[in-house]
Amino acid sequence: MNMKNKKNIKILLVWVLIIILASSFAAGCSQEKEIDADQIMGEEPADYYLNLYITRSPYGLNWESPSTLARSLLKNAVPSFLGTSSTMLGHTNYELKGAGEDPIYAGMSYHDQSEAIKLIFSDKTGLGLLFHNMGGRFDDFENINDARNGFLEGVTSIITFIIDEETYRQINNYVEAYLDKGEHLNYGLHNNPFLSASKGISREKIDKFPQNEDGIPLGAGCTAFAVSSLQELEIFDLEVYNQWYAEARAPEEFIGQYSDQTYSSGEELEELHPMNNFEGKEVSIWNIIFNAHSWADESEPGQDILYYCPDRIHEWVEKAANKYEVGSEVMSGRLTSIEEAPSPGSSYRLVIDLTK
Repeated sequence: MNMKNKKNIKILLVWVLIIILASSFAAGCSQEKEIDADQIMGEEPADYYLNLYITRSPYGLNWESPSTLARSLLKNAVPSFLGTSSTMLGHTNYELKGAGEDPIYAGMSYHDQSEAIKLIFSDKTGLGLLFHNMGGRFDDFENINDARNGFLEGVTSIITFIIDEETYRQINNYVEAYLDKGEHLNYGLHNNPFLSASKGISREKIDKFPQNEDGIPLGAGCTAFAVSSLQELEIFDLEVYNQWYAEARAPEEFIGQYSDQTYSSGEELEELHPMNNFEGKEVSIWNIIFNAHSWADESEPGQDILYYCPDRIHEWVEKAANKYEVGSEVMSGRLTSIEEAPSPGSSYRLVIDLTK
């Protein structure tokens, strides 16, 4: 056995030990938060508004190469195992409020986070994880409350959009249609709902997303769902959105087995779909860490991935808070307030009035 292999095995054993220890002590380290979420947000900013919550990953995701991505994924997994973070990859969700109406809590999450762990370590999907359609579920008050608490802790940024009643109804109807069609049962980084070429994204890019026979993309990742709701608001500033998403091409060599089959009922989630792409091909995360040092270019075999990233949006909010002054025009509206989180220099809340 050469020195390089010995070093790789030592690194692997260290990571395994970290994960085992983290799992063992998770219950003892986690604590229930007893914070009144309504007190965090203060008075309602208007009769109709949408609070967009953007929670960054614990240590950031490095998309420079498949190798750096895999390394950062493992690093971000440790706080989740310890119970000190509820999001491994970051998260985006929102709260919609109308005058005299109960708030609507909206967002996409894993149906079962253990599915991702199984895909990485048992099924050895490799970069197939980026294209796999997982079981999904819709967020509830608990998820929103976690995000509000995250603002206090400096890990969550907030964009509050003040809207009118008509816009409120449009988004409400959008959420109802999304749920009625069962889109929320499908979750994945590669999924993105209802993108429209008329709103500035090319048909070529839209076709990279999973679609049904009618050409409508199915399901969503958390940030893709939130962004699709903003498209309903007709807030589509390409200069801004280009800072919120990124593209990469996964080398085929490192794409393991995955499934792009969709779920149409909650009962189907009890038994996950079998792999139907690259069946039987196993690619370990360690193979990616030690050997996948670059993304593929267009001339090389591979698959394109276009993804929205909570870390990128969180960074954009911080830059916007330091770049713009109250009264500036931002994302088709007027910036009326900039609030810094209690942890200085970490998170901000922007209030943007779309009615003026």
